Amino acid sequence: NPIRGNIAQSTLTLQRQSSGVYQARGSNISLDGVWEINATIDNGLQSTEVTNLLLFTDETAPEVTVMRFTGEPTLYTIQLSQGRTLQVYLDPNKPGSNEFHMTFFAAGGTGEVQTSSIVVGQTPLPNGPPTVLQPRRLDPVGHWVTDANLPSGSGKVRFDIIATLPTGEVLSTYVIITPGS
Repeated sequence: NPIRGNIAQSTLTLQRQSSGVYQARGSNISLDGVWEINATIDNGLQSTEVTNLLLFTDETAPEVTVMRFTGEPTLYTIQLSQGRTLQVYLDPNKPGSNEFHMTFFAAGGTGEVQTSSIVVGQTPLPNGPPTVLQPRRLDPVGHWVTDANLPSGSGKVRFDIIATLPTGEVLSTYVIITPGS
């Protein structure tokens, strides 16, 4: 089921292909975003259930503009649908404890876009375990922040951001950030 609450759960039965390999085709995960997967491996009395696996789907790479300022966090502006943008930054933009800020703007920067809810995922690259972060509002319109613990070293981190507008429209994107850059 998707982490965002406006889509119903679904089930897909996998067929055994070879020793330890199971496969199926379906449109269950056809929407971009963050998904929570629960699997039951049916083996009679020795059945096993695996729960709370997170999957972040790939989407078309967004257009991102990066602006660096001396002594200030690097600002990433991500192009969204209908000319809207999402501006994000990490503060202090170093490995360790950070705040990840996200603000949604209307076309032409004419003001913030009203958002009802937001889901944020963080994945260390190239293949670290994904985690769902706990965002909180910084204003009543479209500015959100979440705590993010960044890995040490020069590794990149992918942030998946999924916002729901009051109309039910969903804005989904991601950004890849190298802490300290």
